[in-house]
Amino acid sequence: MNNAASETKAELLEELESWSKHPVQVRRLSSSLSNRERKASVPREHDKGGDNLLGNEVDSCSIFLRNISTDTNASVLEEKFQRFGTINRITIFSRKSVGKLKCYAYIEFDNVESADRSLALNKSTIDDRTIDVLKKRNNVPGWRGNNSRFLRGR
Repeated sequence: MNNAASETKAELLEELESWSKHPVQVRRLSSSLSNRERKASVPREHDKGGDNLLGNEVDSCSIFLRNISTDTNASVLEEKFQRFGTINRITIFSRKSVGKLKCYAYIEFDNVESADRSLALNKSTIDDRTIDVLKKRNNVPGWRGNNSRFLRGR
């Protein structure tokens, strides 16, 4: 490899490292985006093996939206929920389950009080769908629930 090519490679690696340290938030702004493009979010610092307390704090400031329409985008959710407080991130997911496309979202607020106030929109209507607004559960690594098929021993 010549000297110019190795310098270009080094510059690219530096740029990639810089991007990974300072991620950019990506939000769905148009309903014309594909499902793959809809699954955009910012990685959280605690997801990289950081302090678990930070993760629990972020989770306590977040809500889970179930039964949202496939046409619902981040702008619609922001418009509906911004009255409760500052929104840090909106993440929309969709997955195909038993022949149906299921969509859900997470909204992270700046503080716990905003997330708690937003629960008032439970069973409200967005884009002709009745949505469920719930507090985001804290994930416990390695915990699978109480499914007796997977318990050890007899």
